[in-house]
Amino acid sequence: MRYPTYLYWIASVIALAVILAIWYDYTYSMGVVKGYEINDASLDKRLLVATQESPYKRVLTHQLIERLDTAALYIRVIDVTQLPDYKCFEIDGSYAYDAIVIMHTWQYGEPPTEVTDFLRSVECDNSVFLLTTSGSGTARVPDYDGLSSASVHSALPGELEDIVTWVDRRLWWATPPEGAAAGARQQSK
Repeated sequence: MRYPTYLYWIASVIALAVILAIWYDYTYSMGVVKGYEINDASLDKRLLVATQESPYKRVLTHQLIERLDTAALYIRVIDVTQLPDYKCFEIDGSYAYDAIVIMHTWQYGEPPTEVTDFLRSVECDNSVFLLTTSGSGTARVPDYDGLSSASVHSALPGELEDIVTWVDRRLWWATPPEGAAAGARQQSK
């Protein structure tokens, strides 16, 4: 039995689309971050950083932690895929995390499912900051504090400053603890 020529064309286009999708996913998908903690979870101020494995996000996470006053702060770093296991509030209504920074990529025209599911499932009272990375540097989740980035390392200092400022405000309001991150920032200027 001989198939019409147009069926071969359709099959070829579908095969090419599948190959391109696999290549795109392999080339641009993010690796998985190995989670870690800094300080004791019993500290009053708590920060959750959910990120993905990429050179840009790795440097940004490291520099963010360096800039914060870690002596007075519990920090947990997790992979974005673990977000469904976390929440903003404990059962008694207190904050599980005073601030949550999510660094994620924008793939296939949207953020990872874990990010959107997390944002839909919790009411975090403005305690979430989203850094969205995309090829164009313009994609962003609406209605949340955050910024968009093209993962350009030369832009990292300004983006880091925006995140540190947001975290400081969220954690310490207008009054950082004595000798905290504000002092560290003055030294770096």
